Amino acid sequence: MRKAIIRAALAAAVIGGAFLTFGCGDSKTSGSAGGEKTITIAAPVDINTLDPRNGSGTITTNVMAYLYDSLLQTDENGKIIPKLAESYKQIDATTWEFKLKKDAKFSDGTPVTAEDVKYTVDSFKDPSKNFKLASDYKFMNIEIKDPQTFEIKLEKPFQSLPLRLTCMCILPKGYLEKVGDEEFAKKPIGSGPYKIQEWTKDNQVVLVRNENYYGNKPKADKVVFKIIPEAASRMAALESHEVDIIAGVQTSEIERLKAVSGVKVVGGPTTRVIFLGMNLKTDTPLKDKKVRQALNYAVNKDEIIKGVMDGNATPIPTIATPQYEFYDKNIKPYEYNPEKAKELLKEAGYPDGFDIQMSLTESYMNGQDVAQAISGQLAKVGVRVTPVMEASNGRTPKFKSATILPLYMMGIGGPYSDIDLVSKISFSTGERYSTWSDPHFDELRAKAEETIDPAQAQAAWSELQNYIKEEAPAVFLYQQHMIYAYNADKLSGFKPHQDEHIMVNDVDVK
Repeated sequence: MRKAIIRAALAAAVIGGAFLTFGCGDSKTSGSAGGEKTITIAAPVDINTLDPRNGSGTITTNVMAYLYDSLLQTDENGKIIPKLAESYKQIDATTWEFKLKKDAKFSDGTPVTAEDVKYTVDSFKDPSKNFKLASDYKFMNIEIKDPQTFEIKLEKPFQSLPLRLTCMCILPKGYLEKVGDEEFAKKPIGSGPYKIQEWTKDNQVVLVRNENYYGNKPKADKVVFKIIPEAASRMAALESHEVDIIAGVQTSEIERLKAVSGVKVVGGPTTRVIFLGMNLKTDTPLKDKKVRQALNYAVNKDEIIKGVMDGNATPIPTIATPQYEFYDKNIKPYEYNPEKAKELLKEAGYPDGFDIQMSLTESYMNGQDVAQAISGQLAKVGVRVTPVMEASNGRTPKFKSATILPLYMMGIGGPYSDIDLVSKISFSTGERYSTWSDPHFDELRAKAEETIDPAQAQAAWSELQNYIKEEAPAVFLYQQHMIYAYNADKLSGFKPHQDEHIMVNDVDVK
């Protein structure tokens, strides 16, 4: 069925310049040299910084999780547990108290104190620095009680604070004040289990074990993120033992890889929602709500999940996964109804459809095949789509400048993804991935995130989900499942994480 869907898409859609010719990576063998234990992870894109205050994207935040510890963390199942924090509790609607572990220290041996936490938060609040993640954290204020105890005072109630703190990397105040932000981004110091040894842009990131780490010592001496953009090349690298772990395995390759000696395939649902975004800051037919709704009726999600994703995805009605708190199970996805789509297009003044471009990247599992299938389905209602392949990191500034193509494949997930984060960074006015501005939506989100009573919060988030479905600023697709393959002859103890971070602190090299 998968091939039939893709063939139909190719026949119906106008496809231009979006297909890649896959090649193989270097033949260099990954493994131990002189008894050194090294784990090599294939990454589809490079990191974009070593300063976590500017770090966005799953690969970047994944590397940050090795270099820097946060106050809290999530385990492989998404449960929030302490990290730098010894304990924490909520005092009232806008006050939380934290106590740091007394033995926590940075990789240079200096202790982690409440002063470092305050410095980290205050740096986000400095408008002259303009860090990319400032809006995620600048609503906090730190009041120090003693070197290990502090309170977080919020400008307004925010019940998702513990989850948000799982990705706020605590920075060394003394070192930063000494070297400055620019030098820190080149030679960072953190409190995580590894330290940076090398970053060769578009090639690899090499991490070495932090011997001063206060927690359980990692079992591997080195962790290497090797940049391999093409999915086929990542699989070839695994099979040739150039790398030890790959993520985002194309679903059509699962059974083949399972049959490869020494390779184990694992996976499951993640925090990531996949949607077809719409640039509503430019003058295109997408400005009309009827057109946006038509596109939602024209895309057959169930067919894509079954025939393209081979069942490795879950349909979603809007921007929340079933695992998100405040997901409304009573809201149903747009039904597949191409005749309704044609009717809406005619009412909007496009009886013959229109031509439009779609941006896609290698970042999402089966992303190119999904884009082809969507193109074919939209072509059946007269919307002629030309997919354009773009580098993931190269797309990021285009959101802010509103120069991203009219349609774009997008996925939001990672370590602190929930309905608040997705609605904020992807659909709220002025946010880093948002190409939509709707004052009423902004009001609904502000109301929902400040509501403390669970029943009232559910009602507020349900109202937001109903509203975004009606306004349709995206074609809502599915919750992504992530498929990993790894060298089981070499590694033991690898577990996939819901947040898509590949963490190997407890993975041993045989």
